Order: sequence, then structure tokens, then C-alpha cells
Amino acid sequence: MTMGILMRDRRNAVYLVRQENVPCGLAALAEIDMSDRVAMVWYLLGDPRYAGGGVTARAVAELVAIAFQELKLASLYAWIMEDNARSRRVLERCGFREAGRIRRATYSGGRQLDRIYFDIVSPDVENVA
Repeated sequence: MTMGILMRDRRNAVYLVRQENVPCGLAALAEIDMSDRVAMVWYLLGDPRYAGGGVTARAVAELVAIAFQELKLASLYAWIMEDNARSRRVLERCGFREAGRIRRATYSGGRQLDRIYFDIVSPDVENVA
């Protein structure tokens, strides 16, 4: 799996994800806030031939590395719809932990679903009590 920058501005960085040199998805850091040192992670696997092969998890792990090592962010977050078990596994595999939920915050497939939020913090950030 490789990633190349597709679009970058002050608040967003979108990467094209390739597997075996074939474009297969997108992964991004969005709403980058350098003052608070936080950003949202999102991802999309566009080619179902690569589902279940770890491509998305490797892309998210790469985003985490970029966010913490290069951008020096302190925290990342992502959200999923409550019925998206695959996306939950991707986030958990990459070290994200469930942080909370907003009930009935997303409409999909004719149903109102909860959004479940996840976060991960940089191991290099000191906790201040």
C-alpha cells in the first residue's frame, strides 16, 4: 500500500491510496487545527476487491504517523455509523478508542443512526493535570 498527496490546503490533506499501484481509495486528515493540534481522520475504500485485506488499516496507520510525527498533532478523531463494523475494526486496529456517541446523528439507508466517535492521542504528548 502506498499513499500520495492528492490535495492539500491549510485545513485538509487528502491522499490517494494505491494497492499494487492501482488506485483503490482515499484517506485524509480534515479540519486540521494547528492551534489545538487536532484533526479528523476519514477514509474510503473505493475498490471492493481490496476489502478485508488491510489496505484501509495501513492507510489509517500512515495518517496517524503523519499527524503525530510530521505535523506534531496531539489528538486525532474519527466517527463511524453505528452499524459499520468494518470501520470500527479499522480504527481499533490502529489504536483508536471509542470516545462517545451522538444518538441519531446520521441518516443512512432510510434509518437514523448513531455516530460513534473514536480518538487517539500522540504518545509524545505529555498529560497536563
